[in-house]
Amino acid sequence: MGLAGLSKNGATSSSTAANYGLSSGSPFGNSGSYPPSDSTQPVASSSASQVAITLSTVVSESSSSQSVPSTISLNPGSSSSSSAQNSPQAENSTARNGFIEFFSNVTLEVTSSQSALSKAEAIAYTYGGYPAFSSYSNISSVAVLRIPASNYVQALSQVEGLGNLTGQSSYSNDVSIQYTDLNATLQSLLTEQASLLRLENSSNSLNATLLLEGQIQNVDAQINQIQSQILQTRLLVDYSTITATFNVRVPGPALLPLNMKLTATPVSGLSPLSVTFNAIVSGGSEPYIVNYNFGDGSSYQGQSLIHTFASAGTFNVTVTATDALGNAIENFTIIHVTQPPATNEATSFGSYAFGLLVSVVEGIIEVAVVLLPIALVVGIVLIPFRNRLRAAKKNEIKS
Repeated sequence: MGLAGLSKNGATSSSTAANYGLSSGSPFGNSGSYPPSDSTQPVASSSASQVAITLSTVVSESSSSQSVPSTISLNPGSSSSSSAQNSPQAENSTARNGFIEFFSNVTLEVTSSQSALSKAEAIAYTYGGYPAFSSYSNISSVAVLRIPASNYVQALSQVEGLGNLTGQSSYSNDVSIQYTDLNATLQSLLTEQASLLRLENSSNSLNATLLLEGQIQNVDAQINQIQSQILQTRLLVDYSTITATFNVRVPGPALLPLNMKLTATPVSGLSPLSVTFNAIVSGGSEPYIVNYNFGDGSSYQGQSLIHTFASAGTFNVTVTATDALGNAIENFTIIHVTQPPATNEATSFGSYAFGLLVSVVEGIIEVAVVLLPIALVVGIVLIPFRNRLRAAKKNEIKS
């Protein structure tokens, strides 16, 4: 009997029914970040020619069950009793329909990560799928859901409704060519395996038999690997993948109510009147936007500013402050502007003459203030000198 578990007559023994589960690769494809489920799909014992057609028949309950299918057919269009000659035609027909894998990653903000995880798993079961992986902590949880491709869109919409959607990405992968190539490679390996088995059966040399068994063993290993890849591809095509990450919403500190204090200086006076305004805003969420409506047909944006009222009147100045969250508060103040008193020409001339007189008097006073100290100094210096001169003249006359 061959080392690969094949008998001399070409039939496989019961011990060679290989386990073609997903252990050879991640069920998440090339981007898989999570461990696969521990379920596997055993292949029923069959003849060497029938391995090319199917790994196993789909269990009759798989269409109505909500749990993971225990076996998946590599040739969904044919039955387990199909012949090897009918296999390529069925494979090519299926490949022409297209093999597309769908993936979605969603991130949601929720109040309870455990509750969201349970609801996500329930959605998977409802649509005939199953959770392939899940993890949970108090602050976050992750669910990787396998959903039948026909229910993928509906299930994705349900999952997105479990919380506040903060991130989402979706992509697809057309594996039609890859799937066709894998089946062609498998068929080639099976043909090679059948040829080696015939040579082994007709061999009368022990050395030749051992050499052929080594080659058969190598071909068997390649067949197992290709079958695993086909099974993985079929699973990702039939069951789309939704990866949902649930993050617990952490409440921030409570915001104080939006408040505004408005000051204006002065609030009354003669026109034109310049008024300094200052809007002190607090609470809410920064930054703030402050808009002034001065009631005189003009407006401005800013917290502190100076506005000049050119004409007389009573102006209702309205100030509106809006925070970053859209909350708004309003305040106002009243500004009274009066017209300066009117003056006639006589009054103006009298005021001018009086002003001129005052200016002359002020000029005289300024001159006196400057000259008096000078005169005083001169008097103090010159008077004694003059007295000495007079005394000297008198002495000369007497002599």
